[in-house]
Amino acid sequence: MSSQWLLVLFSSMIGIISSLILINLQSIKASIRFFSLRTDRHEAELKALQSEFSRCKVDCERTFVDSELFLRETGWTRRSIEQLCASVNRLEGKLTITDKLPEICGEIARTIVAGMRNGEKPK
Repeated sequence: MSSQWLLVLFSSMIGIISSLILINLQSIKASIRFFSLRTDRHEAELKALQSEFSRCKVDCERTFVDSELFLRETGWTRRSIEQLCASVNRLEGKLTITDKLPEICGEIARTIVAGMRNGEKPK
């Protein structure tokens, strides 16, 4: 009888140990699935970031202006602004004269009238 008990005890221990090994293997399998899903998700995010980076790179290359062209365009813009400022100043001067035109005409008329009163003929 003791050998039967020993055999039952030994079988039970083997069953328990096998169950523990099976549980650990299932846990390892679940961890591997989790890491695999996480790796797939990271790869998808990386591909999305890579395509976004490629699009931004193409955008930058399309809109890139080299320094020589930038300096040339900046110089042209500066000259254009200077010409526009000069034109605005000339217009402002003409408008100032136009604003004072009635006063100038009045002064001329007064001078003519004063000259006529003194007996002078207008020139």
